[in-house]
Amino acid sequence: MEVGQKVYVKDYYGGRELREYEIVKVGRTYFYISMSPNSRQYKVKINNLACLDATSFKIYLSAQNYYDEQEYSSTAINIEKIISSPHYNKITLQQLRQIKAIIEEQPKDEVTYPTDETISVDTCICPYCGHEFNGRRAINDDLDKRIIECPKCKKEMEVYPSVEYMCSSISEEEAT
Repeated sequence: MEVGQKVYVKDYYGGRELREYEIVKVGRTYFYISMSPNSRQYKVKINNLACLDATSFKIYLSAQNYYDEQEYSSTAINIEKIISSPHYNKITLQQLRQIKAIIEEQPKDEVTYPTDETISVDTCICPYCGHEFNGRRAINDDLDKRIIECPKCKKEMEVYPSVEYMCSSISEEEAT
């Protein structure tokens, strides 16, 4: 935090728009923000960005952080609606498996290798060294192949390939 740095404030009681504030003073545990040099200053804790003078304020270090949070919330709500709606059968079992795998997947920077198993939708990831490679090429389009070798560390691993097929109808005009 430094004087002059911009922060972004969403006032959940006082308006819909995101407002830009400037850091006007920085201490060891708090900093102060203000909309303009002569306007009121608000005290904010550095460690959690909690505004002590206005509890309806939520502070963001960038406008993008705010927009990402909004997108995250709306996307999570939409996914919940889709899965819990009576029309959930529009989602195939394979799609649900992919969603589950993504949700359960550890971020790559948190995975330590070797690990017991890896799951990926489009590629193979070696459980020994973490090398990502083309699984289709590794199994040579043979869906019954179970043992492959990592191109990087040359260790053998077991692979369980899965393929999903989606077919859609075509109109008479398109067919001719």
